[in-house]
Amino acid sequence: MTNLQVKKVIGKKFTLNEKVIKTFQEELRGELVQPNDTDAAYEELRKVYNAMIDRHPGLIVRYC
Repeated sequence: MTNLQVKKVIGKKFTLNEKVIKTFQEELRGELVQPNDTDAAYEELRKVYNAMIDRHPGLIVRYC
C-alpha cells in the first residue's frame, strides 16, 4: 500500500497516506478494494453500467 493522490470535485488535490488508508480499512464494515496487482476484483468493480465511461477510482468500498 502506498500514498494515494486524490483530486476533489472542485479540482484541489491532496494525499492520503498509508496510515489513513489502513485506519479507514480497519473501520469499514465492508471490503476496501485498491487498484493494485493483488486486488483482482478491482477491474470488475470499477466497471459501470454505461461501458462508455472508463474510470479508475483510487479506492472502492464494497459494503457487506
